[in-house]
Amino acid sequence: MSIIGIMLAVAGPQFGSFSDNSKIRTSSRDFQSFILLARTEAVTRGSFINLVSTEDDNWGGEILMCATNTGPTTACTAATAIQIANFGNDEVAIKSSNNGDPIISFNSRGRLSGATSATTVELAFCDQRGTEAGDKAKILTINVTGRPNIEGLDVLQGHSCDPA
Repeated sequence: MSIIGIMLAVAGPQFGSFSDNSKIRTSSRDFQSFILLARTEAVTRGSFINLVSTEDDNWGGEILMCATNTGPTTACTAATAIQIANFGNDEVAIKSSNNGDPIISFNSRGRLSGATSATTVELAFCDQRGTEAGDKAKILTINVTGRPNIEGLDVLQGHSCDPA
């Protein structure tokens, strides 16, 4: 019994960290899959697909996926949405570097709508540890071609993790 107690005392803190890291990893991968679905919908439908956050730059809330022929727009409601998703939870915050813009739009070629070669969107997936989570926190980058890529948070690259 004492051996089991010692093992639990040693492994307990590690399990908590593993669990936190797993929640961030799962949220970022699920969001990446949602972005890939939006790109596919844009190409398949031959129209713009807009991902609209209902909570401004907090992408951890409800996200609506809507189709339009007129370009990027936040005129999207639950009634007109193709799909509705929610990737955040009480422990993982998802924040955008997109200047508080609550929309990510893809054109009929699956590219970021209206994007120039220098334009990307970054989403930070963070928990209560903030930047202290290091590379366990994730940055999802959507480049001009619309491809999403997940990397560990790198403070030296200017990434920040504000879980508030």
